[in-house]
Amino acid sequence: MDMITYFLIALSTSVVGSFLGIGGGVILLPILLLMGVSQGTAAFSSALTVFTMAIFTCSIYYKRKQGNVGLALKIAVTSIPTTFLGAMVNQMLPQAVYRFLYGALIVVLLGIMVWKKKRHNEKPHFLSEYRIIPYVFGVIIGFLAGLFGIGGGPIVIPILLLIFMLNQKTASATSSYVTLLTSLASIGSYAIIGGSDFSIGIYMIPGAIIGALIGTRLNKLLDEKWIAILFNVLLIALFALNLIKI
Repeated sequence: MDMITYFLIALSTSVVGSFLGIGGGVILLPILLLMGVSQGTAAFSSALTVFTMAIFTCSIYYKRKQGNVGLALKIAVTSIPTTFLGAMVNQMLPQAVYRFLYGALIVVLLGIMVWKKKRHNEKPHFLSEYRIIPYVFGVIIGFLAGLFGIGGGPIVIPILLLIFMLNQKTASATSSYVTLLTSLASIGSYAIIGGSDFSIGIYMIPGAIIGALIGTRLNKLLDEKWIAILFNVLLIALFALNLIKI
């Protein structure tokens, strides 16, 4: 029964993750914690599922020529080293502090999305003119991705929308490319520090693959407006879920 449960969880979160470009870890992690999975195992299993999903998602988006691969690589270059740092901090944080920080992150992301809505159709933020900016954001994204095992997607998308003013579908695909690399780094970091527990992750891999195929199809079919709305609804739901856990 547990095997089927983990498969279905990975399937559903990967559909949403590949569809919105968030990876799915931001949904998967709190669900696993709510089920009583230990913090380290939950973060590693989340990263493993996200990486598997991202492989298939990125291959599909790349064939469609969807997303800004160059920008994604710039962000990923500096995000990978700090992912290791985030994973190390994860092992040291008390769970109460960990959950508080996770909730605070969701609030910040919601604030960014509200701000983005007010700046609709404006030109890219002046920060995007500086070549160093993608690398600076990469440092922050990598640390948070490693800390929470979320792949970085939920953090990348608001930045791509607000600072670089990409449209929703381009941002989703670009975020998926970043997520592929940051989730791989997360897996490597947990393996190095001895936190690689495959006990539940192995059942989640098939769900991640199928979910990626479904999610990318939905991304192609639905209008950008609905993708943006669903992303905001997701952030609100995650904040509510975090309150329940606290």
